[in-house]
Amino acid sequence: MNNIVNGLGSGLLHSGLVLIMALLLIHITRKVLIRLNYSRIIILRLWLAVPVSLLVCFVAMKWPVGQYYIEPMTLRFPPQVQALSQSGWFDIDWTLALLLVWMIAASWKLSRLIHQYVKTKNTFLKHIELMHVEGHHNVYSSDLDVSPMAFGLLKPMIVVPQKLISRLTQSELQLVILHESIHCRRADPLWRFALACLNGIYWFLPGFNFSREAFIEDQELACDEQVISQSQQLSVYAQLLLSLNRNQTRRAPNETVYCSASFNLKERIMKLNQVNKKKHQTSIISLFLLSAFAISSWSAMAQVVTDNGGDIVLTPTHRASPMYPFTAVKEKISGQVTVEFTVSKEGRVINAKAVESEPADIFDKAAVKAIEQWTFKPIRKETQARQVIEFALGDE
Repeated sequence: MNNIVNGLGSGLLHSGLVLIMALLLIHITRKVLIRLNYSRIIILRLWLAVPVSLLVCFVAMKWPVGQYYIEPMTLRFPPQVQALSQSGWFDIDWTLALLLVWMIAASWKLSRLIHQYVKTKNTFLKHIELMHVEGHHNVYSSDLDVSPMAFGLLKPMIVVPQKLISRLTQSELQLVILHESIHCRRADPLWRFALACLNGIYWFLPGFNFSREAFIEDQELACDEQVISQSQQLSVYAQLLLSLNRNQTRRAPNETVYCSASFNLKERIMKLNQVNKKKHQTSIISLFLLSAFAISSWSAMAQVVTDNGGDIVLTPTHRASPMYPFTAVKEKISGQVTVEFTVSKEGRVINAKAVESEPADIFDKAAVKAIEQWTFKPIRKETQARQVIEFALGDE
């Protein structure tokens, strides 16, 4: 149980560290490219580094690289005999407690997100009607007071409010449908929902809301660029966004579960004339960033050993004495426990577990708890070790 808890906690922290490093690097690179007036289509591809870095991180955790083991060494250390009273209220496994807090918060956030999606989907299904648009089979009109949007994870649909249809010209309606169809082809609603799920899982990481806003902005501005590129109707599209901006009473809610055309209209209108089509560098930038994130993720998780020569000597700097279980003192029971554990490069004990004990289950917890408090001098390589602790009562 302790190994599962420690493994889950370690994996969560390591993957969270990789994720925050990826997001930080995305924001830095993104700011530079925006300042250089690069196309948002290129900038949007930077976000692929998030799934790539997490994937490499989890692969590295499942198949660790270059981990070095030596033959288990036995250190004999006579424990200080102490009578252990009944466990008090403050005898808490803090790792398990923190994991429970994380699990409760993550479960609440994810269940709330799923409920929000299901509720929105059910509402739309009651208030939409299929429109017959040439070249599109997923365009629906709605009597709801919403902005044009792309909604749905696996088979996204385009929803256009009826009151807007009556005000738009045929050319403007085609531009609205083109914008939302680009969202559907790129699976933008699914990517947006996935980022919201990551926000729920890694709720303890700072700056996630800022990342979500930046990601949505890149999606919308990249769509605007593609609409202008495909339609060649810059002035008509600018007028369309102005019209949507004038008729927008408030920002659309729940933008984590759909792509709304009402997002940040003022800034989008201002940036329509600032598109710089540097398309030839798209693949170079994407490949560079994906490679950089993959290498950084692998380096964060893998323990690569470059020096295999020489023996490892474990030198304890602190050895905590095990507590003698109260029941064993009362019944005058003696015994011993063999504990296997890993010593990190920093000299900390991790993954301690009882592998042999006589008698069984009497002294295991006390022995493991003592070993977990031991520290060693720093070593070159993560090393497996073994400790035999003997429990014996003195003569009365």
